[in-house]
Amino acid sequence: MTVAENIKRIRKEKGLTQKQLGKKCGMAESTLRQYELGYRHPKIETIQKIADALEVPIIDLAENITIAEYKQTEEYRRSLQAQAALDGVTAILKELYGNFEIKYIEEEWGSSIYYLVGTDDNSFILHDGSLETIYEYIASSVPFVIDGLKDERPEKEVIKEFKKELNDPGYIAEIKKFIKENS
Repeated sequence: MTVAENIKRIRKEKGLTQKQLGKKCGMAESTLRQYELGYRHPKIETIQKIADALEVPIIDLAENITIAEYKQTEEYRRSLQAQAALDGVTAILKELYGNFEIKYIEEEWGSSIYYLVGTDDNSFILHDGSLETIYEYIASSVPFVIDGLKDERPEKEVIKEFKKELNDPGYIAEIKKFIKENS
């Protein structure tokens, strides 16, 4: 199916009028109508806006999208950010428990993924979806930690304090002692 046909089909499946969808994605109803009729062809960024408004992956609208086009989409950027977040969680788990392995089980009717964390007698299994839960917990906890750590003074004031500390004879003596002991 074409992009035009997919937009129209999915819009109708979602029970939206052209006017409602146009409003959700910030475009005129007439523009959307031209896209659906195939009179105009939307740019990849516009297809992304429509996909977001319809709450579907861009591939549902643009079936023949190239890799180069996909890499220009917001969906691709979001997937990279999500992967980076999960990579961070796996790094934390590996640091805390010494080991993190992704395991796959493949059977005739499908496959499944799980994670083996830890070593030997101290190992445990996390199921698919667990990393997202851990990430969500970390993300929701960080603002509370930051509130306790942040310094809200003006930057110039903080720099002035740092410079004062860095030039303090007692601080300089501690640094020299540390360097001497660790050389």
